[in-house]
Amino acid sequence: MVDLSELSMDDDYDLDDQNASDMFEIGKKVRIDLNDMDYVTWLADLKLDAAVLDGLEVLTSEITPEKDSKLQKLIGIIRGKIENPINEGNRKVIIFSAFADTVEYLYGNLSGFLKEKYGLNTAMVSGTTEGRSTLEKFSCDLNAVLTYFSPLSKDKDVIYPGDTRSIDILIATDCECATG
Repeated sequence: MVDLSELSMDDDYDLDDQNASDMFEIGKKVRIDLNDMDYVTWLADLKLDAAVLDGLEVLTSEITPEKDSKLQKLIGIIRGKIENPINEGNRKVIIFSAFADTVEYLYGNLSGFLKEKYGLNTAMVSGTTEGRSTLEKFSCDLNAVLTYFSPLSKDKDVIYPGDTRSIDILIATDCECATG
């Protein structure tokens, strides 16, 4: 935390400078003269905000994957799809998220479980992080991931002859897959 009481106005500023008032104003549309600020109240508000953020950090640290109701519901939906597929043998699942950190979280909490319980391979692709997959010795670039996820439409047998592996679960940011 920054201690505002350590801040001071030294002789570093030329108060006779005609632009000096600009140094003590902030904002573009609405100009605020910093001399009009109530620093005592502002500092108290900042300390209160810091306390609230500390409390939120404690509360969120108690949320584990086992206690994450949305993750548990998603696992239930995936189990239902895998154990009772609409089309015989189709165990493919695509999970889209707008956020790369959510994609990483889901991959981290689903891929090992799905590989161990069902023998399914999972891949993740995102525009901001490097792709990952449970397939060994696999290039996680977008085209390879899409080819292994949708082998018929992407002519996998021509591109990767003899490789029978596939990706069954794809977790991705929507913007990355839309470009593929």
